[in-house]
This record gives sequence, structure tokens and C-alpha cells, in this order.
Amino acid sequence: MCLNIQSIKPKLDILEVEAQPYDVLVFTETWLRPNTDNDEVRITNFQAPVRCDRPDRIGGGVAIYVRDGLTSRPRPDITVPGIEGVYLELLVNTRKFLIGGIYRPLNAKNYQWSLLEQSFDQAFSQRVDNVFITGDFNINILKSPTNKITNLITSYNAEQLIDTPTHYTENSTSLIDLMIVKHKQHVLTSFIADPFIPDLVRFHCPMDSSTCGNFIQSDNRDLFAAVSRLSQAPCCYHICQSKTVADALKFKSDFINPAMICVF
Repeated sequence: MCLNIQSIKPKLDILEVEAQPYDVLVFTETWLRPNTDNDEVRITNFQAPVRCDRPDRIGGGVAIYVRDGLTSRPRPDITVPGIEGVYLELLVNTRKFLIGGIYRPLNAKNYQWSLLEQSFDQAFSQRVDNVFITGDFNINILKSPTNKITNLITSYNAEQLIDTPTHYTENSTSLIDLMIVKHKQHVLTSFIADPFIPDLVRFHCPMDSSTCGNFIQSDNRDLFAAVSRLSQAPCCYHICQSKTVADALKFKSDFINPAMICVF
């Protein structure tokens, strides 16, 4: 199973139930920090996850869980720095499978395509029975049959299995969550399951990033200025009009701190 989880910690209770039919779980946008202990994100009947966490900013991250009793080992040797992704090798009877999970942010720079190519090159050059790479690539392959990710997949004689939309907004649908395999004939079935996490939607706030880009990182000295800039955004005008430093601190206490607790 592959799922863009958008913060895994608050959803562990439901995953305790919904994850049980599966042997391998791949989650993108885990929103974990490197100092989060694996014991805090355990799922019953699964081994400790293999993770890639963002060390320096909020969001992102990938984690792969493997069911207890299966033999697996992390493959950090084929992980490419600069790519949010992890690989592990799974041994089933005498057959080896390489499983990768990747998250490509929506605002990824162009140079990251070359890093993604390096990651694919590392994966598809391994001597294993099959390669499975899945995750959120944030490029809509329904929009055009010819694009960077499909060209990359084709260049390694691999195939992408999912053919229906995986992401919905009020006005559009897109296929951005992909499952890429080396040997399609080894796959019995693949499908988009019904969502099982209530309200798993992405909330968007139309705001110029220059207005609030470093707001959560601000210390108290800069907080007043940060909230003042944030109040210039129309959608935030009524909730963060800041007249004094004390108002800014109250805004942080009432709004930002609870939000950070929910995320992490």
C-alpha cells in the first residue's frame, strides 16, 4: 500500500486497523523529524519503519513499513542525497525485491530531475527479481502522455501501473501518485482503494510565500514583524492584525503552537 499520509502521527490509531491486510506500507509526507523515535510511530505487526525525514523544514518525508516475519534490510547505499526517498530489499522465499518510496515536492527544483534519474539508475541496476518504486511525484501524468517522469520510466524499460486519478481538488483531478515496476507480469493487480482516513484532504491558503515563508521559524524578536507581514494577506487579515509584540506572542500561543502540535 502507498499513501500520501500528510502527517502520520495523528493517524496511527486508524492505521493500526487499516494497515493490517497489507505486508508493505509506503507513506509519503510523513512530516516526521529526525529526532522522532521509531517507537513513537510503531504500527502493530510491522517492523520499525525505514525513514527519510526532513532535517531542516516542515513537511515531506517518506517511511516504509514491512510486516513482522518478513526478511528485509534497508538499502541506504543506493539512496541519492537530495532526494526524499528510501529503499529496502525484501526477501520472499528465495526471491529478492527492491522497494522504494519517493516524495517529490511540488516546488522541486529542476536539478532534482537529474537526482531522480540517479535514484532510478541505482535502483534499476540492482540484481534483484523485481523493482517496485512508488510515491508522490507531484507531476500529473494524465495531463500529457509525454512528460519527464514517463520518459524516465520508459528509459529503464519499466512500467507505471496506476491509470486513474489519485488527487482531487474542487476543479481538477490528477494522477501524481505512481507505482513503477520493472516486470509488470509479476504483479497480479493494482488499484486505487477507497479512502479510509476521514477528511484526508489538502487545505490550501492563497498566500504569497514571501509574506509568511519563515513565520513559524521566527524567534520572539522577529515575531512582531512576521505577524505584521502575515496580516497583509487578505485571508489572514482578521485573525492576525498585530498592533504590539504582545499581540504577536498571543497569536503564536493561540494559533501557531497548537498547529505545530497537531502536525508533529
